[in-house]
Amino acid sequence: MGGPATRLEARVDEVETSHDDSLYALSRDVQRLKIFTRRLGARTSTIGGGIALMPERMGLPPIRVTSVEMPTEAEVDASFDEEC
Repeated sequence: MGGPATRLEARVDEVETSHDDSLYALSRDVQRLKIFTRRLGARTSTIGGGIALMPERMGLPPIRVTSVEMPTEAEVDASFDEEC
């Protein structure tokens, strides 16, 4: 078996590999959530638009439904400050 330096190098390699794997998994999870959120927002806006038209079809004044929008960069930055 190798000396302390060899064992340390092996351990550093293990930690780096584990770290890289964790970052990759985290990146995939974030990307998955981004795609899902975009789809959900688009679908919600479409459904809201349909619901807003229902009263109009019944001869009633249309209702206003706000569409779902992705947060701005400033809102994202502010959310980190709020969690602290």
